[in-house]
Amino acid sequence: MKIELLGCFAGIISTITQIPQLEKIYRTNNTDDLSIYTYLLLLIASISWLIYGYFKKSMSLVLFNIFQIILFILIIYEIKKKII
Repeated sequence: MKIELLGCFAGIISTITQIPQLEKIYRTNNTDDLSIYTYLLLLIASISWLIYGYFKKSMSLVLFNIFQIILFILIIYEIKKKII
């Protein structure tokens, strides 16, 4: 149980790291300095962690990777809007 608390702590920290970036994108409407490839790789990594967490029955891995996937999709969408 204590190890799952550590997973929750890590999930909270890694998830909130993307919130300032997304907030800045919406505030400035600028994604010129962001690499879509970085966020695509982060998305793939989060999906992989989500699947791993599901099979390991780790609520923290599943829950926080769902949040991260949502954030990465929003950021990728904003970057893609500028490319098109």
